[in-house]
Amino acid sequence: MFLLPMLNQPHLSLLGHFVSYFVLMSEQMFNLQQNADSEGRQSEVKVWSVLVTQIWTGFAGYCHVPSDTKTALTLAFLQLLSPPLYSQPDLQPPVLRGLKALIESNKIIASQLNTDMEESSRSSFPEPYFLKTQVESWFAVFFNIFGSMDRDNHGMVDDVISVWVGLAEKQDIAKPITRLSTFSNKASNNQTMGTPLQ
Repeated sequence: MFLLPMLNQPHLSLLGHFVSYFVLMSEQMFNLQQNADSEGRQSEVKVWSVLVTQIWTGFAGYCHVPSDTKTALTLAFLQLLSPPLYSQPDLQPPVLRGLKALIESNKIIASQLNTDMEESSRSSFPEPYFLKTQVESWFAVFFNIFGSMDRDNHGMVDDVISVWVGLAEKQDIAKPITRLSTFSNKASNNQTMGTPLQ
């Protein structure tokens, strides 16, 4: 366990390894944390909580140009990220940092490739181009998270959205921007009227 804090450093490992090994470990530790909490063992709760956080802090280290992006970034992967993104606020920052690192590192690779390459040559570097096909789906996730957060915490989601926008086509951006504008107007109106969002 003493190696967990080292995982957040960039390393050439498969993203699938984090999913198959560390996500499973995180789920087991979270269950132990819940059991300890239900039995009033608060010191043990803290230990398991710290370990779970350390695991997810290491997620970003796996997101620096993983060679298995195309096979790892699946619907099942998105479902695995749902609990920490939607219901565990303490884990949102490390997960979002990882998703930001995934794009930033792949954009560096993409910038080094000739966009006029033959399709057969580009297939040797599939990740940046594959990620373009994922933008609309991930925008939906990011804007859902944005809408559920307090205004003070919007910054970290903004940072992730801004790097994903760099991969997006105009049509990928239009729908979520319209949705965000609608949400912001509703929030502003409700705040002015002193009523909660529904």
